[in-house]
Amino acid sequence: MKRIATRTAVVILIIVIVLLAVAAGAVAIMLGRVKRVSVDEAASIAREEQEQRERDIENGLIVDEDEEQDIENEVVLINEIEQSKLTDEEQKAIEETKKREGAVNILFIGVDRRGSSGYSRSDTLLIGTLDKKNSKLKLTSLMRDMYVPIPGNGENRINSACVKGGPGLLMQTINENFSMDLTSYVLVDFKMFDSIVDKLGGVTIEMSAGEVSEANDCIAGLNIQQGRERTNGLIKKKSGKIKLTGQQALGYCRIRHFGNGDYARTSRQFKVLRAIYDKFMQVDAGQKIAALYDMLPYIETNLTDAQIFEYATAVITMNIDSSELMHYRLPVENHYKSTRIRGMQVLLPDIPANTLALHKFIYEATEVEALPGSDTGAGTYKPKPYYDEFGNLIDPNASPTPLPSESPLPSESPLPSESPLPSESPLPSEPPTTIQPSIGENPELPEETPPPDDEEDVGEFVIEP
Repeated sequence: MKRIATRTAVVILIIVIVLLAVAAGAVAIMLGRVKRVSVDEAASIAREEQEQRERDIENGLIVDEDEEQDIENEVVLINEIEQSKLTDEEQKAIEETKKREGAVNILFIGVDRRGSSGYSRSDTLLIGTLDKKNSKLKLTSLMRDMYVPIPGNGENRINSACVKGGPGLLMQTINENFSMDLTSYVLVDFKMFDSIVDKLGGVTIEMSAGEVSEANDCIAGLNIQQGRERTNGLIKKKSGKIKLTGQQALGYCRIRHFGNGDYARTSRQFKVLRAIYDKFMQVDAGQKIAALYDMLPYIETNLTDAQIFEYATAVITMNIDSSELMHYRLPVENHYKSTRIRGMQVLLPDIPANTLALHKFIYEATEVEALPGSDTGAGTYKPKPYYDEFGNLIDPNASPTPLPSESPLPSESPLPSESPLPSESPLPSEPPTTIQPSIGENPELPEETPPPDDEEDVGEFVIEP
């Protein structure tokens, strides 16, 4: 009997080892689909792109469109806004290293690039925090027009750091200005984002009529930019809970000329990321693996296999409801100055005050309250003109996007036919949860802020032949 029991135990052990080996092999195959680019490689690519661009400008092959947009050292930050003097206790709280144990911070970058590699101005900047100590998932949006010192490149808007030195310079800029310790990044471009959402079977978002029209303008603009029919993929429902394809979700995330401008824009981006997370967490383990297998090729990162596996496992194990995701935004209310430099909008931050607020959110905050300016649905829609590749106005006598109340389009919005995940993902009943740790008095909602004039608008542009 003992021999039989021993043999049985050995057989079971062998089976377990084989299953673990198969699982490990499957994980290795899945993680091998990630596009990995080290910080040094990214910096080299960015330098080569800059050098090639300078040669092309010198040879007259392209027009230096960025010359007027580059506002490097146009003003001196400390001369434009008073920088807070923190107390010794506040400074010590920022510099304390023990509080950082149990918290993982990763920089998420969204870029608008035309090819499959390279770096342009970062359209979206988010610090993702896995707060294991408090069992929280947090996202901090960094406003792309913040005017800060960029190591080795003077003072400029923070979104220019990526094009000058890749994700490494961008992380260094954030680290040196806000006393962070970012070393890892995840980058997606428009095509990647589009594909990820489609692989999940789309996401459901509550949209106002004005947002539908604005999103359609963004979709139409990108269609023209990418050589597609202008009306391809427009959102066809008027308002309400709408299931969006990747192309449509991207258009929604890029809305700028509506409501509180880039303030509401960061909240829209959070809503979409929350919907993606919600869709992913609803399915079983097998479907999660299938979804990750499909999505991983669409991201670029310097994370190792071990890190990806560890962080993904932690997030799944924590099983945090999407309604409990926490959102924050820099610069914080009452600690920045909005102005224009050569006609371009910039946000001049009080760096010490913003650093203190960021650290309180990332390492201490556990409760939530609404961010000022986070009402995404309010605003006035203004139709946008479109131009062809020769600079000719398209259909000047008609609005480029039908107003929702007059839309002749059918009421449903098609999604990709295949998806490993359920076809419907209702939004949580609770409103988006965001957080604003108080510093001083409670701020009122910011006034409607027009977007900067210099950034390329997806609805108003001219395509180079």
